[in-house]
Amino acid sequence: MLSLAIAFVCLVPLGDSHSPRIPYFDKYIHVFLFGTLTFLWIKGLTKYGKKNALIISVMCCIAYGVLIELLQELMQLGRAFEWLDIGADIIGVLLASIIAYEIGKRNH
Repeated sequence: MLSLAIAFVCLVPLGDSHSPRIPYFDKYIHVFLFGTLTFLWIKGLTKYGKKNALIISVMCCIAYGVLIELLQELMQLGRAFEWLDIGADIIGVLLASIIAYEIGKRNH
């Protein structure tokens, strides 16, 4: 469900009036959304082993972020491909992975 919400938020054009006046605010949103998505994927896939869950989640969530950026460019809905968005997605994925790994170490 979160995956669909992320696609909606990232693909549907929003007017400038919806953006707070905080510099790079949308990048913080990308970090939060993709971090949350990754953490949930890792937790959902742990039955396949912690290492496998981590690897699969990281690869899929980064690929999903890139796919959304490509769709923004291709769909011509007023959204555009941005390398910084991909960078923010990757930061969120990596932060969530580190947090999940550390939590897993403590619970083992």
